[in-house]
Amino acid sequence: MTPPIPTTEMIQRWPTEKVLVSEKNTRQPKAKDCQELILSIKTTGQSTPAIARPHPTKEGFLELAAGARRRTACHALGIDLAVVVRQLTDAELEDLILTENLQREDPDPESEAQARLNPPAAQTV
Repeated sequence: MTPPIPTTEMIQRWPTEKVLVSEKNTRQPKAKDCQELILSIKTTGQSTPAIARPHPTKEGFLELAAGARRRTACHALGIDLAVVVRQLTDAELEDLILTENLQREDPDPESEAQARLNPPAAQTV
């Protein structure tokens, strides 16, 4: 059963099959790339929730803005993903994706170039 989308922001647990990594995300992690995170979540649990919005075209699904690796790790472990569900515009979704990708130690060149050409709205003056 799909949890209802609340009007206030709170952490929910969603089955990973219902949380889709956004096609706008240039990172599409695989379980083999998340082994350290899988072990961490297995040992201590998911310490940081993912951020998602109701999927714009698939009712009952979420589109992930931040937390693709967490989703992959939870999926590999067969556990639900802790996620904060927000109402996000396309621009806000893309901002979150770019911000999350650039904060990683090894940002991919495509995300870095895109961020330099189109900085997130929160960073513009």
